[in-house]
Amino acid sequence: MNLQWKNVEKSPHKQKTCLQRKNVKNNHDALLAEGDGLNEQLKEGQLKWFHLQNKLQSVTISKRRTEDERISNSEKENELLKKNYNKLCKCSVRPQKMSRNLNGKILILLNLFEKEAEKYH
Repeated sequence: MNLQWKNVEKSPHKQKTCLQRKNVKNNHDALLAEGDGLNEQLKEGQLKWFHLQNKLQSVTISKRRTEDERISNSEKENELLKKNYNKLCKCSVRPQKMSRNLNGKILILLNLFEKEAEKYH
């Protein structure tokens, strides 16, 4: 009986089946290793995306704050210019020609500041 068992194990059909199992196992192991590598790449990509997303949000917030500060500063300057303009208009000590020239310059400055403020609205 012992001889018969050895003959069965050495049969071409059994050897082919054993070889197929080894091939399937090797293919399975290779696919698992490839899947692990792809999962690692995915995790790295997600982490990189997360960091870039946070950086983008920080830059966007910072840019918005800077724009808000510029607008606020422009509005304050505009108000200050208007007050000074009104004070100058009330003042009639200067000669008429000088007053017109100064008023014209102030109006030009006011227009420039208003245009600058409009850029940020």
